[in-house]
Amino acid sequence: MWWLLAGWLSIQHGILPEIANDVKFAASEDLWSWVGYIDGNDELDILHRNKKRATLIVHHENSDAKYHYVIVWSHGMHGFHDFKHNMYPQLRTLVKRGFSFTLIEPELPWSTYERSIDARRAWTTPGSFKRMVEAAMNKVPTMKKHLPQRIVVAGHSRGGKSIAYAATSGGLCDMNPHLILWSDATYGDWLKRAWKACLRSIPDRVEILYLSGTETQNAVRALESDIHFEMVTVRPFRSPWYHGKIGDNALILSILLGNN
Repeated sequence: MWWLLAGWLSIQHGILPEIANDVKFAASEDLWSWVGYIDGNDELDILHRNKKRATLIVHHENSDAKYHYVIVWSHGMHGFHDFKHNMYPQLRTLVKRGFSFTLIEPELPWSTYERSIDARRAWTTPGSFKRMVEAAMNKVPTMKKHLPQRIVVAGHSRGGKSIAYAATSGGLCDMNPHLILWSDATYGDWLKRAWKACLRSIPDRVEILYLSGTETQNAVRALESDIHFEMVTVRPFRSPWYHGKIGDNALILSILLGNN
């Protein structure tokens, strides 16, 4: 029988009020939620308004589910503080479909609260990505039923950069993710960098969503001769789809279309 920790929330002192409102909203919708500073994503950041970056965690257990998904969501521009509109509708769909999950959304160096976002990178410290995920999971309630975990690492837009550097600095593929999801995120050399670092060696799947006729499509095509596409699913999108719409539906498109 699935269960919810209704109204339970935790907000660490010093969190920006806009982010705290996201946690309060999640709790009002009967989702366990927490935001604060955790190992792996709390490095000194002199360009941030708070001098360090927060991590948002939203958790829902369905003990009747087959798996518990640990979803690490790396947002694009300004995505971190807009949980109500960007992420909540997707999570509510997963709840209705009987999924059990923990969403980990780390604030990244290109959030609204940074004074500069150009040339910024995430997960540059060796193993920091893995430490962040483990620290986040230590914050969630003890689950009533032990379910096999499936780790999903997803990046939308500029979030593709975080996948690239999590792969090159170590930690990402050490976790044996079930799925790496690129949500219109394969700009520049990010896919190539991640692929050569470790994505070609992971045991499960890579999924790439991109908007046709754009730079993200070009990056995928540039690697077609190197990537063994039996383990890669590529989904092109055309109008009326657009960049933001792909990101607002990426988890549903991926998890509900064959990855459950």
